[in-house]
Amino acid sequence: MKLRKLPIITLFIGAVLGMGPHDRAHAEGADAPQAEVTEPKPGTPERKAIMDAMRVPVSKHVGKSVTFTGEVRVKGDWACFRGNVAPTDGKVPEDEDIAADLELDFFALLEKDGDGKWQVKHWGFSGDISVSEEAREKFPEAPEELFE
Repeated sequence: MKLRKLPIITLFIGAVLGMGPHDRAHAEGADAPQAEVTEPKPGTPERKAIMDAMRVPVSKHVGKSVTFTGEVRVKGDWACFRGNVAPTDGKVPEDEDIAADLELDFFALLEKDGDGKWQVKHWGFSGDISVSEEAREKFPEAPEELFE
């Protein structure tokens, strides 16, 4: 087992509490060391996999294939997307409600499943932060940094 460097205060508190290095790492969280937030660039396999996962439910909602433009942020097994959605053919949907949705901002929260595939956990269109706030409340285990 490889030990990582821990701050002196953590070592001191751990020693006082009788915790060994393994116990301290476990107490700091199962993911320790914590993953950093990354932003996969357009064209990368990870970004494509995230877009493809979102494309299924959103294309079904819109009634045709869609394209996403915006920001993808990833931390560990969680990702979020903020941006816009447009029909791939460039034509405004005939359904006025769906056309109105496409005028709003789009947010999606995704999580990798046990097979390493991205699954959409929550998504929606909104003119404010309500969709991301709903996702935050519904999935409190998602990294807070993705909502910043």
